[in-house]
Amino acid sequence: MRALTAGATAVALLALSLVVASVGRMVVPGRNAQASFAGEQFGPPLPPGFTPHEPQLEPPHDPARPVATAMVAPPPIDYGKLVRDPPRDPLGPLGQALPPPPVAPDDWAGTILYRPVATASAQFEAMGYRIAIAGTESVDAAQTCAFDGGQWPCGVRALAAVRLWLRGRALSCLMPPEADRQLLVAGCRLGKQDVGTWLVSNGWARAIAGGPYAEHEAQARKAKLGIFGPPPEVTN
Repeated sequence: MRALTAGATAVALLALSLVVASVGRMVVPGRNAQASFAGEQFGPPLPPGFTPHEPQLEPPHDPARPVATAMVAPPPIDYGKLVRDPPRDPLGPLGQALPPPPVAPDDWAGTILYRPVATASAQFEAMGYRIAIAGTESVDAAQTCAFDGGQWPCGVRALAAVRLWLRGRALSCLMPPEADRQLLVAGCRLGKQDVGTWLVSNGWARAIAGGPYAEHEAQARKAKLGIFGPPPEVTN
């Protein structure tokens, strides 16, 4: 029984080898086919006995030659002995910065009042205080002015002009030492500009007789500015 099984196995292996050999002949092309294929892909076939030239690889370059192998770090430097050279002279006068202009002494020591609101042409409210500009007389918002025989609402116009000029910018006012929340009369500045001078010079407030702004009111009347001039033109 064992001999029969071994014989069958040997016959099966022989048959399998014959099938593999026949299939290999069909799949693997012969030398002529390989040469034809190589000619189609890479040009005409090489002549017999020809050995293609193989490129010779250059030997690797030697690494860079180290310099001063004994020195691991730069030598120590005594920074205390280093001396900074003075700067060179400028190429021209434009290379040097001009000295700042002299500033005139200013003894103004006002209190900053933020977000002031004009309640009349020469009166303001800011941070809980009511302030009237010293040396001026405010124009009431309901007042009318005469010009060339006509009347026009100069008080409303004066208040609008002052608010447009102020635009909520902080005022610096000379407040009394114990200022209360009542109406205070004080001199004020907007930046470095005197508020009373601007109001009277533009005709939006009157000057108190004998005060520091009398000449400014005379100039505003002569130039017909503000409440001393014509009503604003209305454009459609």
